[in-house]
Amino acid sequence: MLWGGLVWRLRGGAFARLSGVNLGTQGTRLSCGLLLAGPLAAVDIRALLFCPALAIGLSLVGWGPYMGLGRSTPDRAVGVVDPVLRVVWRKETWLSDFTGLALCGVICLAPAMPIAVWLRPATVICLFTAGLAFAPAYALGYALRLPTLGAWVDDATVWGEVLVGLLVAAALWAVVIG
Repeated sequence: MLWGGLVWRLRGGAFARLSGVNLGTQGTRLSCGLLLAGPLAAVDIRALLFCPALAIGLSLVGWGPYMGLGRSTPDRAVGVVDPVLRVVWRKETWLSDFTGLALCGVICLAPAMPIAVWLRPATVICLFTAGLAFAPAYALGYALRLPTLGAWVDDATVWGEVLVGLLVAAALWAVVIG
């Protein structure tokens, strides 16, 4: 599962910061899908199907506007699920950001869910739950007040990112390994 936290953080900007090489947004999304699911192919070759599914999911939605959990500035970008949230809550509150993160997490992992149904139908709940858990993972990143680790992890938001990677890896592991 630690592998997932490492890969998700590399996707989130650590690769460019540590190496000086910028693969671009799509490059890191493709790399993340390959690096997260690739090792699971040693157990079940069908796990390679998660590579494009994760890349597609990461391309469908960005959750940057919600990562602040109410701490964001008023000039933040408009998030993809904002039209849904505006119907229910005022924008830029903790609750709207928490809900936005959870929705973005489910949308991000949605392309992988049909593969989970095909491999082990009962385990699709693992991916769905991991998607919903994007929000608690970021909240935990803020609440724990973990130390910074130089360019690797430089603030609480990034710790939330690492925790999301751990959750996604655990969900994938549950689907592939059973």
